[in-house]
Order: sequence, then C-alpha cells, then structure tokens
Amino acid sequence: MIINFFHTVIKLFLKKKTVSGKVLVISLHKLGDTIFTIPAIKLLNKKHSAKNVKILCYPESKTIYKRALDNEIITLQHTRFFIGGRIAKVSAVRLFRKIKSEIIIDLTGNIKSASLLFFNTAGNVLGFNKNIYQSLYSDFRMRNEKAHLVEALIEIVDKTISSEEVKKIAEYKLTPKVSDVILIHPHGGWSAKEWNLTKFIEIAEKLISEKNKKVKFVFEKNEKYQSLKNKLTEKKLEFIETESIEHLFEEIDKCFLLIGNDSGPVYMAAMAGKPTFSIYGPTNPSFSIPFGKHHTYIRKIIHCSPKEGEQYCYTFAGRKGCPSFECMNQLTVDEVYNKLSKFLQSLNTKVI
Repeated sequence: MIINFFHTVIKLFLKKKTVSGKVLVISLHKLGDTIFTIPAIKLLNKKHSAKNVKILCYPESKTIYKRALDNEIITLQHTRFFIGGRIAKVSAVRLFRKIKSEIIIDLTGNIKSASLLFFNTAGNVLGFNKNIYQSLYSDFRMRNEKAHLVEALIEIVDKTISSEEVKKIAEYKLTPKVSDVILIHPHGGWSAKEWNLTKFIEIAEKLISEKNKKVKFVFEKNEKYQSLKNKLTEKKLEFIETESIEHLFEEIDKCFLLIGNDSGPVYMAAMAGKPTFSIYGPTNPSFSIPFGKHHTYIRKIIHCSPKEGEQYCYTFAGRKGCPSFECMNQLTVDEVYNKLSKFLQSLNTKVI
C-alpha cells in the first residue's frame, strides 16, 4: 500500500524521540465528542498514571479536560490544519514531533490524526481509523460502530471491559441543587439537529406561565444571533450570551436543568452533574444520550429516522442535504412540553 511505503521511508529519516512510559492521547474533537473521550482517558490514567498521560486537543477542549482530569494538555490551533481543517500543516507536525512519548493513543480516528501519525516515530501506536490508514498503527483497532460513543472509545483502550463497568465510569454524579433556573440552549452543531426556535420560545413561555419556572436562554455571543436576541427581547424572555467555554460552564453550574438539541452544551451539563432534556432528530440518542436516570430525551421517529444500530439518518444527519428536516419539524410543542413536564415531576420527586 502506498501509505505504508511512504510512511516506512519517512521513518528512516526521522529521529526517534520517545520517553519510556509516556503516553500521548490525540483527541481532536468538537465539544461533545471531547466529553465522550473522558471515561476512556480516565482508564488510561489508572493504567499509566495521569502524570504520564498527555492530551493533544483543540484549545476549546482544554477547559473541558481541565475540569475533569489532571493531565497535561497540549493545544493545537484549528489554523494548523488546511484543506477544510483536515490535513496537518508543517507547524502542526512540528509541534506533534516535539511531544516525547513512547505510546500514542489515537481517539480521533480520522484523516486529521492520520496526517499527524504519518510523521510519528513512537514505537507503539494504538487507535482506530479508516482501513486505509491501518499501516500507521502498531495496534490498529476497529471502532464498535453499534455502541454508544463513550463505550466505543472505552473499548479502544480496554477491549475486556463490561457494559456495567462502562456505565459506572461514564455516569457523572448529580450535583446538589443550587437554583430553579432552567437553561435552554437552542442551537446545535448544524441546522438539521436544531428544533424550531419559535417552538423553544413557546416551551419557555409555558414553563414560566404554567409551572412558574425561571427560564433563561443561553447561547454564544455572536452577531449572527442578533435576530434571536431581538425575538427574546420582544417576548421579554431572559437570555445569557456566553463569551467562552468557561463562561458557559459557569452558567450551567448555576442552573437546575438544561434543555437543548443533540449538542455539546447538553453533554457539558451532564458532565457538570445537571439533569438534561435533549431533543433528537436525525441522530440516534442510543449513541450519545448521557448515562444515568437524570437524563432523558424526545424524538419524532419517521420513515427516514436512523434505525436501531445506526447513528445517523441516510443524509448523514442532514450534512449531506436533508430536503425538509421533517423529524424536527413534525415534533410539536405539546409533545415536547408533555414529556418535559413528566420529567420535571420525576426530578421533583427524586432529586429535590
């Protein structure tokens, strides 16, 4: 294979820089997927000690890792990748090469990590990726495509662990209640995963008028959300514009419950020990819903919804062009509000 040939040639000219016992985890993910890697890294810390395990990630992920782990974090800017952020530039390769490690564990598993590993000289490289990059690994593992994303990543670092153990490691403890504030985060990683904003506003109004709840919208401070701010101001609904991941965590820490689409803030809230209510559409909750009884979701299942064992619908969760977003559009305010009301009642019974 041509990749194997060139990788072998390059290694002949690269000087080895390894330190016995040192481990480097490559984790180049968005916020939600970053959180999914934490249980796997906790397992690595038990095996190798956190002082010997370094994490290479994007800058925005550093806050998440620092909150949950004691590992050294090395950040790699998005600008150090080109061709749509897919291929490592020379500056990224240089930074990667300076990190001395004996073992590399790839929890990214795509062309970004492969483009770094092409210049690797560590003796042991464990991880998953597309088969075309298999020659870059000394211990290549296939990711379990049918499992919850947390469980699939744990299986990469420990193939013997049971599902019961996974849930114990992956479930975050509920934190003591500090307020009655319900946060609504109305955005998602892309538009196909976002429920209608007007419907979110109706949910907020019903929670306020019928259940006497204090509700605040939370979203990133950005000019593109000016129309949202205008709508919320017109409706006299409170909102918070966050200026950083740290700021978002601060607001989550002060809330009782977070409502949102399948997106990073939901998983941040679960990580912070807060109950969550998630709205799913083109993605399958079986792959990402937070572990534990204080998390629930709603979804409208239609003919093109992802089936059991499928993470996405046939349009790759809308990223390959969904004609109508029907799974989200058909989900009504009453359906969401009724399930949310039952969930709130269960929380009042069990938690408060």
